[in-house]
This record gives sequence, C-alpha cells and structure tokens, in this order.
Amino acid sequence: MSEEFVDRKIQEALARSSPDIEVFANQQSLLHDILQIFKGRNWWINSIMVVVTLAILVLCIYSGFRFYHATELKEMVGWSMTLIVSALCISMLKIWSWLEMDKYSLIREIKRVELQVAMLRDEKK
Repeated sequence: MSEEFVDRKIQEALARSSPDIEVFANQQSLLHDILQIFKGRNWWINSIMVVVTLAILVLCIYSGFRFYHATELKEMVGWSMTLIVSALCISMLKIWSWLEMDKYSLIREIKRVELQVAMLRDEKK
C-alpha cells in the first residue's frame, strides 16, 4: 500500500469520527471515564456488570453480618467463605471495569495521535 493511500484512509476515518482536536485535547476526569463505559458498543454488558456487582455487594455485607452473629463453627466457616468469595468477585468485576475504562482511554489517545499526524501531514503540503 502506498503512503498516500494510508494517509487518505486515516483522514477519512478521522473525518467520520470527529475532526475537531479539542475533543481530545483535555484529559478527561474519572467520572467522565466511568460514564464512558456506558456509551460504547458494550454498554449493556457494563450495565449488567454494575447490577451484578451491587447484588454481590449486598451478599457480601449480608455474609459479614451473618458471620458476625454466627454461633457455631460450621456456620461461621460457611458465611466466611461466602464473604471471601463475594469480595473476590467484586474485586474481579472492578478490575474488569477499570480495564474497560483504560481501553476507552487508549482509543481516545490513538485518535488524538492520528489526528495530530494528519494535521502535521497537511501542514507539510
């Protein structure tokens, strides 16, 4: 492929997505990054992930409460294992959501670099 063909494809893609560099110029806040995962094509998976995380959090709190009030050893072991497993599930879901936020941040940075390359190429002409 020729260099001009690749440059033209980049410019076409940038023109379709967002031609304004100011969209990408500022660093986004954490709240914006969190809300961004609900705007992508996998918004429904991320929404389900939040609901499941909240449900597991309720289970975790309930298990801790039941463990604290347990009187027999077998009951304590059962509730403590439920507490540990639910806390691990919450941790894994949170790691997954942070990876999703990082993915969208990386895509934003790649678009910024593509736009800057296209602008530099236009300045040289």
